Amino acid sequence: MQLRNTLSKALPYLLGVLAGLGAGLLLMFLGGALPWAFIAGKAFA
Repeated sequence: MQLRNTLSKALPYLLGVLAGLGAGLLLMFLGGALPWAFIAGKAFA
């Protein structure tokens, strides 16, 4: 029972960390892809 209590306390924190990591990775990916999309757009336009 103690383990379940600890999990219920830790779960929101873990979800927050995962959400933060996911958002950071997404931002990094978008930040890396946007310049290339811009360059490709200029090259083809």
